[in-house]
Amino acid sequence: MIIVIVVHFDHQGKEFETRLKEKKPGDLSDDLRTALGMPIGPNNHLVPPPWLIAMQRYGPPPSYPNLKIPGLNAPIPEVRKGPVLGIS
Repeated sequence: MIIVIVVHFDHQGKEFETRLKEKKPGDLSDDLRTALGMPIGPNNHLVPPPWLIAMQRYGPPPSYPNLKIPGLNAPIPEVRKGPVLGIS
């Protein structure tokens, strides 16, 4: 005797989807900042991510020749006031 159990889910994998409307490129979560050793708090935008300094030294990834990265090969947006990101 064979018993077949079929389970139907209405969400069909939606638990794995991210809410992309809440996320923006360059906005790092507090958990990621902690993992990278970056500060958390009101002035956290003053510290550049570690990969920006590496890209300033070695250049952008060769796979993306037309990629514009603020602080590397594109101007930094003037939304924030304070020191310039990365090394000068």
